[in-house]
Amino acid sequence: NSFLIPTHQVNALIMGPGGYRVPDFMKAGSIMTILFLIVSMTVMNLIF
Repeated sequence: NSFLIPTHQVNALIMGPGGYRVPDFMKAGSIMTILFLIVSMTVMNLIF
């Protein structure tokens, strides 16, 4: 997904000027991916 690797245009755009590397995206992206999974599962349980 676009949280883990800088494949989205915005992530690629800030990667160079910000001095970010792929491991930086992996650190922040793993937290975002887990949070997204928890929220998605909770909302699906509430709706269905």
